[in-house]
Amino acid sequence: MFNDIWKLVNEPIVISDSNGIVVDCNKAYLNLYKLSEKDVIDKPFNVIFPLEDRDQALLDYKTVFDSAINDPTFDSWVKDTQGKNIFIESKIVFIEDKDSNKYLVSILRDLTEREIYKQEIEKLKNKYKLIIESSRLGIWYQDNEYNSHDANEEWFSMLGYSKKEINDSFSFFDSIIHPDDKIALNTLQKEITLKQIDTFHIDIRLKNAKGDWHWIKGVGKILDRFSNWKPKILTGIHIDINIQKLAELELNSVKAKFEFLFESIPHLLWIADKDGNITYVNKFGVDFFGKDQEYLLKNNWLEFMHQSDVPNIIEKWQNSFANKITYDNIQRMRSNDGTYKWFQVNAYLYDYNGKTNWFGISKNINEEQTTKQNLELVTNNTNVVLALFENYKLLYFTANSKRIFSTTLQLESIFSLFSRIHKDDKKDALLFYKNWKESKSLEQQTITYRYVNTDGVIQYVEVNIINHINENNDYVSIMSFKDVTTLIDIQLKLQESNEFKDKLISIISHDLTNSLGSLVGLSDILIEDIKNNETDDSDFINERINNSLHDSYQLMKNLLTWVRRKNKSISPNKTIFDINSIIKEVIKYNSIEIIDKDLIINNTISDELLIFADKDMVNTILRNIIGNAVKYSNNNKCISMSIYEINDKSITLLVRDEGEGINNKYIKNLFNKDFDKNTIATSFKKGAGLGLQLSYDLTLINGGNIWIESEENKGSSFYIKLPRK
Repeated sequence: MFNDIWKLVNEPIVISDSNGIVVDCNKAYLNLYKLSEKDVIDKPFNVIFPLEDRDQALLDYKTVFDSAINDPTFDSWVKDTQGKNIFIESKIVFIEDKDSNKYLVSILRDLTEREIYKQEIEKLKNKYKLIIESSRLGIWYQDNEYNSHDANEEWFSMLGYSKKEINDSFSFFDSIIHPDDKIALNTLQKEITLKQIDTFHIDIRLKNAKGDWHWIKGVGKILDRFSNWKPKILTGIHIDINIQKLAELELNSVKAKFEFLFESIPHLLWIADKDGNITYVNKFGVDFFGKDQEYLLKNNWLEFMHQSDVPNIIEKWQNSFANKITYDNIQRMRSNDGTYKWFQVNAYLYDYNGKTNWFGISKNINEEQTTKQNLELVTNNTNVVLALFENYKLLYFTANSKRIFSTTLQLESIFSLFSRIHKDDKKDALLFYKNWKESKSLEQQTITYRYVNTDGVIQYVEVNIINHINENNDYVSIMSFKDVTTLIDIQLKLQESNEFKDKLISIISHDLTNSLGSLVGLSDILIEDIKNNETDDSDFINERINNSLHDSYQLMKNLLTWVRRKNKSISPNKTIFDINSIIKEVIKYNSIEIIDKDLIINNTISDELLIFADKDMVNTILRNIIGNAVKYSNNNKCISMSIYEINDKSITLLVRDEGEGINNKYIKNLFNKDFDKNTIATSFKKGAGLGLQLSYDLTLINGGNIWIESEENKGSSFYIKLPRK
């Protein structure tokens, strides 16, 4: 009846009437159930079902037949004549014969193997689910065939989510990936397919419950693939690396800033081993010597020194190394054009990876040194006083200037002399200096006027000006004053300015270099541990990195405030505020180290205690003093904050620790206005002297005072007096 159908298809097909009686079937159908035609034809179709399921199968059949809906699909387990279970998918089609009799055609597919596979997969999924739910790691499982994704509670909670809140974790995971990291993930997926990679790892950012991006390390393995080698089933773990990653990014940012600073600073920066072999030189040095990095790193730096200076250089170098002190020298170095230039050279010893190195800063002072030598040569044999200006700012007076000027001049422009020019000559003198400043003429200019010194004596001063443009394109002028007295204060101010710059460079290169060296060492260990999946010590290392970053930040903040103070560009903005709020904030700032050391903090100061001062400056004062108390206290010790004295005009806070204490010979220098790099180098703890000096300065600015009582190995008491109105 339907023989043409069997010629077109290989699938098992059976045709039955409205009562479920089989009217025809093909050979594939008989083979599927291990039956013969006499077992099937003119028999109910449900003979293939277990006896207990036949009645229900017939009812379902009639329901489908009466609905007359084409293309419905059903699947069920049945048994062949040998008792073997078979999972069959049936697709239904209705047809009619020439007499309009309707028949149901079932096109069958044997999906037994697929169903067994699915069951095995389900068992595997349940097994992994059990592992996931019992593990403390963020474990995940993904089936790309069925677009399913599962993870344990830890996977969600490390980002601040609850698993119960998420209905579809597959789409949820896709929604919280950082847009930039989706590109990296897509690239990784392509590599996994093309290179048939079985294991993988990647650092990505996921959005946490607070809306912030959180760094996660994903480590995974491919369990099964599609025929095109795309991953079908994957599993893996997520590790929270947010603290390490942020620290690494911050460290890289700091390193990049310092690298930029080193390469752009207009001085020669270099690093050498203890024998003088250069291991680093910045761009200024490469340009100055006219040699590439490779050449400079292979040769000893004495090659570039003036031979007359070499014995002195070696002697000072060996002395500095033997006594572990700063190398400080003025010496000549050969430039790329073969000429020798004068440099102020400072080098500082530091240890890295068990090796002693030198960090050096060489400042070109050739013009200044040459000019000074020439000026002194002239003035030692004549009555002429010479002055040096750069861009109209007075830089230097020769030593015999007091022959005319009986007062001390400051480092400022030549116009500071106008107040003592004789009133009858002032108009012409002002016009002369105005023309000198505006014309920028390189020709010699001369004027004579009367000058009244501090004794009221009128002196005639002959002024000659010779101008030129130096190699830095600065407008330089040399003025000669006949019978002009020396300006001792100018020399002192010039020296103070240079010492201040040297002091600043000394602090940065010594304290900050050591701190950064510590950071680099810790980060190298952390990065190596992460690469080797050894994270047992990561919390400890992260804590050390965090503490070191805080120390570096505080040191830099102190330096900047100190520089502003020295430049007199800082003044208090006084307000009335609660002093205890600042103390609590500082305690919170140091909470990690307090907890780490099991320190006892005893703060008896009330919240209602008000003072009248600059809030930011008081914050800096307390942060330095309380921070030092925390830093130099041993484990399980006590730090107390209390009121020592109070009246209507002021309060005196007492910060008492049980730390290492301070040697009395250092205490008198800590608050000395002449505090310098030697104090820093010999102070009881690296970096502490600067912070205490700064605290002392800021307290004085606010109308207060600080003093210390201390005993070594027993602790220190800091008294901080601040105004109340």
